[in-house]
Formats: sequence, C-alpha cells, structure tokens
Amino acid sequence: MKNIFAATVVATLFAGAAVAETELGNGFSLETEVKAERKVDADTSIITINPELTFDVASVDGLELTTGTKLSVWDNTNDFTMDDEFDHLPVLEFGGTYLVRDNFTIEAATTYDLEAETRGEVTITASFAF
Repeated sequence: MKNIFAATVVATLFAGAAVAETELGNGFSLETEVKAERKVDADTSIITINPELTFDVASVDGLELTTGTKLSVWDNTNDFTMDDEFDHLPVLEFGGTYLVRDNFTIEAATTYDLEAETRGEVTITASFAF
C-alpha cells in the first residue's frame, strides 16, 4: 500500500495538481482537485482531495456560488490518512464570486466546522487586474 501512495506522490509532484470538472446540468458542476505538496524544509509530503460543487446562477450574470471541503489522503508522517476523515465531521467551505467586469471580481468566502458547530471568518475580497 505504501508503494502505491509513494508512486502517486511522485507522479502528482511532477504533474502538480490534477483538476477535473464535470457538468451536472442546471448550472451545477463538480470540480475535484487532487493536489500533492512537498515541503522541502519540513521534509513532508501531503496529498489532498478537494471536491467543490459549483452553481452558476443563471439569473444573475457573472455570479457563481461554491461549496466544498478538503480531505487529507496521505502524508509521509502518518501515511494513509483518508480513514481519519471518517472520525470527524468535515469543515465545509462556502464562497461566492461575482465578475463585475472582465478585470474586476468580488469574492466572499467562509467556512463552517460541522464538528465544532462554528462558522469561520467571513472574508470579502475585491480584485482588479490590469
């Protein structure tokens, strides 16, 4: 089992992050990112999966709502960690993005910890690219 995950780490490190998007219809899509991360100074390797459900609000042009969670799959200190994810409730991530213009975006994001039953910090970001 360790060899499979070691091979996955190496393959993903060379590939960076793998992202797949599936259109579910009616404005919904599922985007899942598998990410491998190597921290050189800390000598750690981590693999995570981040599924995200997106809803493109057709009635408001440029508005997109998202929800997702990050799941830890493997790290080189604990090896396979996906089974630990079933020992606790997830932290859900919620966000919204509104494209005001091609170069101006407003985003709002927060989290909700189902285990602790608490909401995380609400962050509102405006970005302008030129």
